[in-house]
Amino acid sequence: MRERLHILCGLVTSTASLIAAQEIPQPTKAAAKKFVQRYDRALESGEIGQLDSLFTPLHERAHAARRDWLSTALRSAAWDVTSKIADFGTIDELGLALLETTFRPRVEKKKLDDDDAIVTNHYLVFRMSEDGPVGILDAEVDTTHLAKMPLTERADGKLGCRACNYVIRADQDWLVVPHKPEQVGCLESISFYSLQHGLSMDISVHIDRKGPDPRAALTRLLRGKTTPEQRVGEIHEWIPPMHRDETPRGMSGVCAKVDDPDDWTSALHVTAFGPVLYLFAVQGNGKALTEHRASIDEVLGSFMLRETDLGKVRNTLRPIARHTGGSLKGAIYSNPKVGVTFAGPTGWESKLRCGGHLFHVTYSCPTDEGKLSVRAMAPPPGKRRWTIRSATWSIDYAIHRYDLVVDDDSGWERNDAGEFVRELSTHRKSDGLVRTFRGVLDPEQQTLFVLDARATKQATPSVCQWFDGLSRN
Repeated sequence: MRERLHILCGLVTSTASLIAAQEIPQPTKAAAKKFVQRYDRALESGEIGQLDSLFTPLHERAHAARRDWLSTALRSAAWDVTSKIADFGTIDELGLALLETTFRPRVEKKKLDDDDAIVTNHYLVFRMSEDGPVGILDAEVDTTHLAKMPLTERADGKLGCRACNYVIRADQDWLVVPHKPEQVGCLESISFYSLQHGLSMDISVHIDRKGPDPRAALTRLLRGKTTPEQRVGEIHEWIPPMHRDETPRGMSGVCAKVDDPDDWTSALHVTAFGPVLYLFAVQGNGKALTEHRASIDEVLGSFMLRETDLGKVRNTLRPIARHTGGSLKGAIYSNPKVGVTFAGPTGWESKLRCGGHLFHVTYSCPTDEGKLSVRAMAPPPGKRRWTIRSATWSIDYAIHRYDLVVDDDSGWERNDAGEFVRELSTHRKSDGLVRTFRGVLDPEQQTLFVLDARATKQATPSVCQWFDGLSRN
């Protein structure tokens, strides 16, 4: 009798569990709308704890970074928050919503300036529970570089960049999230988030100004990004699996592992094809990385170059030119995409640079008298337009970052072309190096140009004379 009772209780328990499981609804766009409303109200409350109550994050470190950004925004002002669902899809039991969220300062309408609003695009991933939707991931995304996502049934999971000369595959267990170049400081960066496990992989594309040496690049990265508490493994040779049998001339690579005290592991892989560097950063709990290594290896193993016979010069210029839309011939730079053409000092070494700008050109004096750079920048992340305030902050931040002392500041003045111009003279305490900046804000094109001259005090006048020669045509 007792045995039959145990069996009966087991059957009742199993049946009850099955019924409970069946009662949990599937994610729908209607459920997403309700969850997004709760998300907006939590942000409007100004209490980050209310936002925390909506999530059981699958990717804890990525969630913490996003949480820090939101927490900083909430401390800076009281906001009215409105999110729009730009796209929605489901993968198994998960709902994926692509959102455009607008933060507007909570002030009197007559004082409200649209330029004070912050707009972010992000993925909100959730699963359903008995109590409703529960968020597992909130990741900012660059919609201007949005590859085909699981929401839009990307074919065979293949994606990549013709300009950066690579292809990689990821199945629908991974959410693919491209990032804004101005935020990551490289040609492009894409994150792959596992939708089943707390694993992620970032791929970023760089131009190595110091030559095609992946070992040196990884050594610099480890030296600058690790702490004494972390355990850094040895650097080993590594070639992407698709190219191991027939490695293209000019390709090389290395890898290393970094273990944190809290059982967090980062596996870093760097491969170079000419001066173009591809960095893969695999991250996750040490146990999860071990158990699901095959899933990571499948993505890494799919990476391949589109073309393998590019010469060094073409390989260097192609990704920069295609991403920025400009070309450099001698001292003359032309960029139809931004609408500028200018000539730098003749006889100086001119180079195209990459990382976080609409374009970046440098000129170096052959006798080491000085260096001149020209950068063009789009409005800051989250802003639709440049304002004098945001342009001031961008230039002042650079001065603070380079530990410079301001000797003279003209403030912003409007010229005959309707542009706002600001000039600053600064010096560095450590060696007296003089840096002179000119900021040009074009309110029509919504582009901030920053001219930066570096020289000794004696050579500064001759270097800065090129400021006027770099006016746009």
